[in-house]
Amino acid sequence: MDQNSVELKVTDVLELLKTRKVVLSGKSGTGKTWMARKVGLLAVKNQDVHSTLWISLSVEHDEMALYEHIANQLSVFSTHMELEDEDINKVEDIVGKKETLDELKEKVCMRLSADGGPQKILVILDDEGSKMKEGDGDLNKVLQFIQQHLKTIANGDGEQKLKVLITSTNKDVRHQSEEDKKVFEMMPLTPEMSVSWLKKGAAAKVIEISGAETLVKNFMNKTGFTPGKVALLPKLLSYHQQDSQVQDLEHALEEASGGDNYR
Repeated sequence: MDQNSVELKVTDVLELLKTRKVVLSGKSGTGKTWMARKVGLLAVKNQDVHSTLWISLSVEHDEMALYEHIANQLSVFSTHMELEDEDINKVEDIVGKKETLDELKEKVCMRLSADGGPQKILVILDDEGSKMKEGDGDLNKVLQFIQQHLKTIANGDGEQKLKVLITSTNKDVRHQSEEDKKVFEMMPLTPEMSVSWLKKGAAAKVIEISGAETLVKNFMNKTGFTPGKVALLPKLLSYHQQDSQVQDLEHALEEASGGDNYR
């Protein structure tokens, strides 16, 4: 397999986002969060959505905390969208103040409905089931609020303005594919996919060092072939691009893993 195998997984998930909801399901360490980040970035780049909102469900949020979290992320839109001076003043007046829930909801509503504001949003619910689950009362109310106040899409009849991407171990198998929800099973990368990915990127010169590929394969065998871990390797390996010796690379991998030997 080559690098396209990893990219095709991302493409598959992006394709599934044509439905309203996608669940990345799999055991811990299979790269669900990495995939969610990658898909979110590409969805914005491809203009499938205009922005993403990230909510970690490994922390239990009440309704106020959820709106605060979302308002903080929406605040960056002020530098990207064309607001009227009056709207900018309203936003500036409430920044930094301790707001009531109603004031916070008004702020979020202002961002969502403003001219030039996001018409389509992808909400990423990460680590679902850890502390909170999709469908929990406060979370469900906030998602409905976002859906309700997103600015109407011109000529967008039938198009979903709010999409949701969930990462979940799905241990209770509560998520099943249906008409408006698709479940994508995440599996660890194979050694071939991982090494091919590295050969295509910044670490290509390092992999060419005699003995380096074996060391890297052994390292990934022991630490797990997750996209997140593989993505970190180029940074580590790039320090050795000008080094024709494999010993320094071996030492760096040993330190990264707590002292294991990878020969």
